[in-house]
Amino acid sequence: MKKIWIVLIATGLCVTSAFSQDSIYQAVNKETCFCITEKSRFAVGIKEYHDCVELALQKHMNLLLAQLKMKNADSTYYYQKGLSYGRAIGSRLDTDLVYTCDAYFKIADTIRASVFRVSNTDSLRQELVNLNNPANTRDYQFYRRRSITYFLLGMIDEANSDDEEVLKQQPQNIAGLLIHAIYLENHASYLEAAAIFYQLDKITGEHAYLVSAAINNRKNRESDH
Repeated sequence: MKKIWIVLIATGLCVTSAFSQDSIYQAVNKETCFCITEKSRFAVGIKEYHDCVELALQKHMNLLLAQLKMKNADSTYYYQKGLSYGRAIGSRLDTDLVYTCDAYFKIADTIRASVFRVSNTDSLRQELVNLNNPANTRDYQFYRRRSITYFLLGMIDEANSDDEEVLKQQPQNIAGLLIHAIYLENHASYLEAAAIFYQLDKITGEHAYLVSAAINNRKNRESDH
């Protein structure tokens, strides 16, 4: 029995569509949102989110074990289904909560923006001065470096301008697609931004891009009202 709980946590709390409507998942979703909403009165980050998911799973673990036991009494079955369910929860919950939990939506958007925030920009500004030396060749590498430098300085429009040159030569450049997606989001082109985040997920397999896509989908929905 204990193995199932260990696996659920060890897999990063990472529900397939088959589980997405079951009563346990809905209970975990609701409990996690309640926990995050309570914590949102204070500073909330990734750790606090994981803590909330863990608490929600603990609270409803007996229901999950009972459901598995009804299907098969074999402990190997418990382990395998527990592993599958644990992986599935994390890969659905953090995107589903964007749509269903206001506190989580706001926190996820804030955390996402803070990832690219640079505290000391002096070296970046010097890099920009160096790049803008008229002697530099305006080639792919130049535009790629300057686009990223602009982006890290928060100069998104300038970054996107250079980024257009990058994407002309390498349409699936990950940094280039990310910069363009954030540029579109900043200009309220949410559906176009979401499409690029979905593309980034397919290219990289990084689940965080699906969260960004969900955030843009919700922003688009709310902008229509």
